[in-house]
Amino acid sequence: TPFYVLFFFCKEVVILKLDPDCIRDILMDLEGKIQDVGELVTYPKESGLLGKYQRNVLSYHTRQCILSGLLLTYRDDFDGQDSFHIKDLSPSAHEFLANIRSETTWSKTKEVAKKVGSSSLTVLLKIAAGVVTNLINTHLGS
Repeated sequence: TPFYVLFFFCKEVVILKLDPDCIRDILMDLEGKIQDVGELVTYPKESGLLGKYQRNVLSYHTRQCILSGLLLTYRDDFDGQDSFHIKDLSPSAHEFLANIRSETTWSKTKEVAKKVGSSSLTVLLKIAAGVVTNLINTHLGS
C-alpha cells in the first residue's frame, strides 16, 4: 500500500492594526533622514527610533503613510514589497509632524482619538490640528 506524506507549510499570519505611535515614529525618523528634495531613501530600516518595531510592522505602517499621501515615493506599485523608495514627506506630513512633535500635544491627540473611538490617519490628522487650535485659542484668551 502506498504511503503518502503531506506537508503543509504555513506562513505565520499577522493581523496588523494601525499603531499611531509607529506612524509618528516613522514620520519623525524620515524627516531626519531626507536631506535634499528628491533624495532616495530606502525604507524602512529597523534601527534607532524604529528599533522597537518588527520589519513587517514598519512595512505595513510605511505603506499606510504612502497610501494616505503622507509620503511621496518613486514607485506606487509596492505589492509584495517590504521596502520603499521614499522621495519626500508631503506637506500634510510636515503639518502633522509640526502639530504632534510635542509629547504633550501627541498624548492629547491620542487621548481624544481614544475617546471618539477612532485612530484612523484621517482622524488623527484632524484631531492633532484641533488640539493645536485649542492650545492657540487658550493662549490667545479666546
